[in-house]
Amino acid sequence: MAVALRVNGRVHHLQLDPRTTLLDTLRERLELTGTKKGCDRGQCGFCTPGQIMSAVALHREGLPASDEEIRERMSGNICRCGAYPNVVDAVRRGGVR
Repeated sequence: MAVALRVNGRVHHLQLDPRTTLLDTLRERLELTGTKKGCDRGQCGFCTPGQIMSAVALHREGLPASDEEIRERMSGNICRCGAYPNVVDAVRRGGVR
């Protein structure tokens, strides 16, 4: 099927199989590999709002003293792509306020 897709202000005209996911189109057809594929179930990015909400709550309550405590407090958010080290680093640096 013919598709017109606007990404970063640029329109791309593509012929796609109707079963093609947006993620695969971005990565494979447009070569925008910054979009990550982790679980291969189309759920990547689903955990992001939960991670952000939990991180903001940690800052409001008072940041835990150690990375271990941050990991424990964030453990209710399951991330299939393995971004946990970056999440802990972002929480520690305060990049979620």
